[in-house]
Amino acid sequence: MIISSLVLAFVAVVCVPIGLTAYLFLVEKALSRLNPNCQKKIRPWLWIGPSLLFLSLFLLYPVIN
Repeated sequence: MIISSLVLAFVAVVCVPIGLTAYLFLVEKALSRLNPNCQKKIRPWLWIGPSLLFLSLFLLYPVIN
């Protein structure tokens, strides 16, 4: 039980920020290849997309169970 708590804490404290940083780096790198007009249209959706996905999962998971 203590080991699973330590693993969960490690994932929450270390892996999640690394994953978020990697996502932001890759999104900005991909956007830098587009022209500025496309960047302005696509950037908000790439920032809000993951949050909408997690919100949907958070709201739908209890309904499924």
